[in-house]
Amino acid sequence: MKTDYFDKAAQQFANLMIEKIQQVEDNWQKPWITIAANTRNFFPQNLTGRRYAGGNAFLLLFLCEKFQYQTPVFMTFNQAKEAGISVLKGSKSFPVYYFLFYVYHKETRKKITFEEYKALSREQQQEYNVIPTYKYYSVFNLDQTNFSDVRPEEWEALREKFRGGQAEQPDGTTGEAHPEIDAMLEAKSWFCPIREQQGDRAFYSPLADYIVVPLRSQFVDMQSFYETLLHEMGHSTGHPTRLNRDLAHPFGSEEYGKEELTAEFAAALAGMFFGIAEHIRTENAAYLKSWIKAIREEPKFILNVLADAMKIVKMIAGKLNISVESEETAADEAEQVA
Repeated sequence: MKTDYFDKAAQQFANLMIEKIQQVEDNWQKPWITIAANTRNFFPQNLTGRRYAGGNAFLLLFLCEKFQYQTPVFMTFNQAKEAGISVLKGSKSFPVYYFLFYVYHKETRKKITFEEYKALSREQQQEYNVIPTYKYYSVFNLDQTNFSDVRPEEWEALREKFRGGQAEQPDGTTGEAHPEIDAMLEAKSWFCPIREQQGDRAFYSPLADYIVVPLRSQFVDMQSFYETLLHEMGHSTGHPTRLNRDLAHPFGSEEYGKEELTAEFAAALAGMFFGIAEHIRTENAAYLKSWIKAIREEPKFILNVLADAMKIVKMIAGKLNISVESEETAADEAEQVA
């Protein structure tokens, strides 16, 4: 039965993602996340202000765009009740997922907690199997409650908070420099060489393990430079010495398309965390229909791609000394729901 419930949740994720990809297909020159591109404050969070992370933040932003929610604040039914507000009749919830990790010794089969596992040395960890399991619970947006009636002053303050910080350019970009990325480039501290040179394309070479991007002066603004760079950095994390994804697939193949989708989502997620409005790459617009087909055939496919994308984001964030959480917010709230 629990599997059936999660299958339904995965289908909701898939349906939302398919709708978004279809929108991007119609106008792929817009950012992946338009609502967040207009203000850095608009980031999914719970009633206490703690942000959702990873794929949950990505999906909840898509949900906010779809229904034009005025705030990115979400809560469970019980959290709303405890706060003295009510979910409006007929409101439909949306699933938030998290991971539980089952850890057991390969020989003795003895179980330990994931916290105990993380405290072990790398050599000791090799003695254990770690099995991740998806779990989920349901949340509602603040717009789906009577919050505006019960606390009108707080409601107006929240609306103002999430209305603020409008970008200067109509496409959602600001043209600002990004100090952390600039510092990384200056220090040459990425895992592989990044070559800025005159040219008409950006790429990562898996065999030679280096990145090439056109000169910054060739881009319409710095945001365009950063989003291109983040995409190629995402590909480079697939190297065997890093996240070890199979990158040896011919252009146009299904596997090549999946790697492009993973890099697209990684760049979009990274942009969401770093304040950069990510756009679909021109050459990847052709893959949109194939991505929709793959998601329709296997709804859980999107969760696997988001999981891989989040690993990339955490690796990039680590090099930039930027803190990025995974699904911990969701896991913490799940304990309250259980």
